Amino acid sequence: MGHSLVSLLRFLLGVALLVALVVWLAPSPRGLLDRLEFVPIYALAGLGATIVASLVTAARWQLLAENMGGNSLPFAAYLHALVLTRFLGQLTSTLAMDLIGRGMVLRATGSNRGITHTMTQAIIERILDVLFPMCLLTWSFAVHDHIVDGTAAWSLLIGAATVVCLLSIVVIGPIVRVGIRVHSSLARMRSRGFGELPAIDVPVAVATKIAVFSVARYVTVVLQCWCWGAAASVMLSALTITATTPIAQLAGMIGITPGGLGIQEVGWAGALTWFGLDATSIGVFVLAQRSLFVANFGLLSLLTWGHHVRVTAAGFRK
Repeated sequence: MGHSLVSLLRFLLGVALLVALVVWLAPSPRGLLDRLEFVPIYALAGLGATIVASLVTAARWQLLAENMGGNSLPFAAYLHALVLTRFLGQLTSTLAMDLIGRGMVLRATGSNRGITHTMTQAIIERILDVLFPMCLLTWSFAVHDHIVDGTAAWSLLIGAATVVCLLSIVVIGPIVRVGIRVHSSLARMRSRGFGELPAIDVPVAVATKIAVFSVARYVTVVLQCWCWGAAASVMLSALTITATTPIAQLAGMIGITPGGLGIQEVGWAGALTWFGLDATSIGVFVLAQRSLFVANFGLLSLLTWGHHVRVTAAGFRK
């Protein structure tokens, strides 16, 4: 009961932050409606980008999980667990869904690894996901201050992406080893926890694939955000969306409210204001991002549900 009340209060806080932000940006609802023009083709493109982002994220998760001693499960099990918990995280807690929810869905599918196994993977993924936006912040400042423009800006971005990719390859092995030690320690403390895991060295080839998936995920998320804005007729330049996304993503990782509700929108508003976008367009943009995120991941959860039920039923029959 207490946990449910806290979750409800956090959700209401997020809603209050979002409403306050939109009212501050566009005091008149009429101004938002006049600015809004739905463009279906961009909404479909955003759904396509969301699908690709989900596929590469699920592939990274599967590769990481099975190289950390996880059970071999169908790729669709990882995909469904990912999109379902992304959707539910908008109503409860993204952090809780990543740390606990994903493991529970995999357990229902047939995994015999404990929740702590999934928790260590989620923490490792969070570390990888924060590397790219953190490294791009300096690039964002350089673009905003016109230190670099045009071809030079994109060349610098490619260089930064390469550095992040190489850095990820270097750190994946050590953080996986630390994660396995943490999992094994928790298993001993609980006297169950589905067993300790052996020491594992992640091959360079596997680490490289995980790093490439991380970069691909980030690129498709940027594309997804641009498409969702364009679907609401807010057309940002490629430089603007690429430079502002890191700020919004880092803001969204502050897990006070479900899915960063309200907080991520404040991040978007601050970044887009910094880059000169008018307040009404920002209001339309942040509402489009949130509503299409929920709609897209809700749809993908439904589309992958049938296969999840079949796989789960097959697992129980065994």
